[in-house]
Amino acid sequence: MVKYTKLFTEVKIEPLVPPITPKEKIVLFGSCFANEIGEQLKIHGFNTLINPFGTLYNACSIYNSVKRISEGTKYLIENRIKEEYPFFSKNDVISHPDGYPITFSHHSSYGKIYKDDFINKINKKLLSDAEFFEQSSIVIITLGSSFVYRKTDSQNRNHDIINVEDFCTDIVSNCHKLPAKQFIREFVDVEKCTKIIEEIVKILSGKRIIFTVSPIRHLGDGAHENNISKSTLLIATQKIIQEKGLNYFPAYEIMMDELRDYRWYSEDLVHPTPMAVKYIFEKFKESYISEEYYSFMEKAFKEYKVSLHITQK
Repeated sequence: MVKYTKLFTEVKIEPLVPPITPKEKIVLFGSCFANEIGEQLKIHGFNTLINPFGTLYNACSIYNSVKRISEGTKYLIENRIKEEYPFFSKNDVISHPDGYPITFSHHSSYGKIYKDDFINKINKKLLSDAEFFEQSSIVIITLGSSFVYRKTDSQNRNHDIINVEDFCTDIVSNCHKLPAKQFIREFVDVEKCTKIIEEIVKILSGKRIIFTVSPIRHLGDGAHENNISKSTLLIATQKIIQEKGLNYFPAYEIMMDELRDYRWYSEDLVHPTPMAVKYIFEKFKESYISEEYYSFMEKAFKEYKVSLHITQK
């Protein structure tokens, strides 16, 4: 009998108990990979809210966004927008050099989509998203980087975390390609990152939380710095997962071990190919979703393909 050699190291994944069902509402916060997995869940029939403020890369930006949307749930009974936090005001808005409004909490695309009546529209969306968030039972958080960008005029530079809210206040979610002199790049070490993640978990009390580290490499930080950054996120999340008994999906490990060949990367050699995303999603499905819903997912996916006028081969 021929003995075959294993061609790759298979990553073992702990099954999610109980598994995810299509009846649950799922909110995803985090990097580009959160967008990818969220979209896969969506086209397979799951009810998702993907990055309500846009793509987020670091723990501080995720903390700021989770806190804001959580605070928004307090205004659902009144169903009205007030001129106070968590809602956005004119003080939060600046004009991008390309002529559209932005905030440092949103992705640039929001300024282009909601260019007219910007403040009112982003606040209405916040209220709508807060309602979805309140009804959700699962939150998936994908951490991308341990590096953050703080506004230059911040008073919170280079100090230890005494209060996570104060520490994260002037961290931007998006630099919008504005001049580098407007920001200070900082590294958030394991101790600080752990405290920030711990606060995120507190806000999300009562919800099932799934952590993952994005397999997308931030080579703009440098190859060595990227590895230090990812290692910091892995250590910080592991501490919280062990202490709180939370869930971790090894997307980063699957990409690094099972899909380590460059054919699984896009042309930029940083982002996973669509096929790699589908492969990782299949691993997610096998471990986190019950087989009884596979036929439902297949039907939803076929309906999605039909809606795009694409005939599945």
